[in-house]
Amino acid sequence: MQKLTSKHFQMKKFNRILLSVFLFSLAFSCSEDYLEDMPDATADEKCHGYDNYDEPNDFCNDEPVIFDLIAGRHDYYGYVSIVNDEENLYITFNTTRRRTYLKEIHVYAGDIEGVPVSRGSGPVPGRFPYKKERIYDRSYTLTIPLSEIDTECPLILAHAEFTNRETGWAWEDHNQEFTFYNFFNVRRWGYLGDYCIARCEEPKLFTLKSMFNLADSSFAALMFVEDEYYETTKWCSQMGVVNLTGNGAVDIYQYDGGKIGVLDIVIENGMIKGTITVDSPEVLIFKTNVFYGTEEELATYGVCPKQDQFPYNFTDGEASSFEIPIE
Repeated sequence: MQKLTSKHFQMKKFNRILLSVFLFSLAFSCSEDYLEDMPDATADEKCHGYDNYDEPNDFCNDEPVIFDLIAGRHDYYGYVSIVNDEENLYITFNTTRRRTYLKEIHVYAGDIEGVPVSRGSGPVPGRFPYKKERIYDRSYTLTIPLSEIDTECPLILAHAEFTNRETGWAWEDHNQEFTFYNFFNVRRWGYLGDYCIARCEEPKLFTLKSMFNLADSSFAALMFVEDEYYETTKWCSQMGVVNLTGNGAVDIYQYDGGKIGVLDIVIENGMIKGTITVDSPEVLIFKTNVFYGTEEELATYGVCPKQDQFPYNFTDGEASSFEIPIE
């Protein structure tokens, strides 16, 4: 058996010291190794970044919309993903560049008329309404209330500053349409995209059938929207349906005939208000059957829906002017 001498104990003590030094340096390597990459960051920011939001689980999207994050005009630095739930839009910046972190981000989401610009040089990211500074992380999510976005398909201008002093813009599909030159008529490089807010509930359809009297005869007419039909292989494929998103006018046509009038739709105070105006004063409306619900619910009325069984039925004076609740 080997005899242990004081020299062995000295070596073991030295090895323990080396191990302690190694573990200590490992624990703080994030701040030391990347000091040059993040000169303005504290040690804690360099190591940990920010925990900026609790990731929601109930997005309305089937999958996120992805824009490439382009710096220096041509260099791929990562990507920006966009999703929404019923209340918020979530824009997440991700950098995949080695030894490079997000330092600041700036976002605009809205109509083109609202983009903060300076004369001759285009958008000014420092004046964008949504921003975050001192991030020092590879990923960060900005949360924007949908109530602050006044359009269904806002333009997205997403700008990032990186710890290596580069700047970048999110670009939709490398589409040349989404460039500063095209949108703002400036020579400065920059990119953007657009995003249509996803619906969280299955959209509801609206359709109707009205019965008319003309002299001694009667006939039926259906609501019609150009290029929007209830898709079946039967005769009822000409029955018009529409996703109601606001006020508007819809033509109505008699079976196998021409246009008979117009349905004006107004949505207010939780009600859908319909008014039918006929093209001829000799035509009288005596009954209107209305459906409002999902496509799955519409299918329960048959391949060619039995309009007489629709949930809302109006006669006489109410046949030409009716109201149904938005449920």
